[in-house]
Amino acid sequence: TLERDGLVKQSGLRRGPRKPHFTYVLTEEADRLFPKAYDALLNQLLAVLKTRLEPAEIEDVLCAVGRALAADASTGNEMSLDRRVQTALKVLEAIGGAAEIEQHGDKIVIISSGCPLAAAVSVHPEVCRLAETLVAEIVKVPVEEKCDRTGRPKCRFELSHKEAQN
Repeated sequence: TLERDGLVKQSGLRRGPRKPHFTYVLTEEADRLFPKAYDALLNQLLAVLKTRLEPAEIEDVLCAVGRALAADASTGNEMSLDRRVQTALKVLEAIGGAAEIEQHGDKIVIISSGCPLAAAVSVHPEVCRLAETLVAEIVKVPVEEKCDRTGRPKCRFELSHKEAQN
């Protein structure tokens, strides 16, 4: 019914123990149905910061916010990389992202069919640095943000196995 009404759309398949399960994402129309005063608030805050701070200072602030969010999910280096990546997925989910892990050659990729900060990223793409820092702080290896900002933003973070093993 939700799909028929244009509120969700199929975004992929997830392997299940018995059969594959479909994954769904909200459509832009569905996003508009939920009140999000924080979208306008965050965009205005960033607009004001841009009038008062240099781009490097804004990036520093966004990274500091990412580190602060990650501190609550502190994993420590004693956990395996896989466990740290799972923790990063849970933290992204807690802030509104539905991410999954994919293997692409020598890279671990955290990919999402949406972005928990989409309204801000659409106007202020540098907000992706916040999420990149959040993930990097949790997984404890270098992370490269490769988010798709065309249309509805989608998160993508790449971790290299070589870097992860060093």
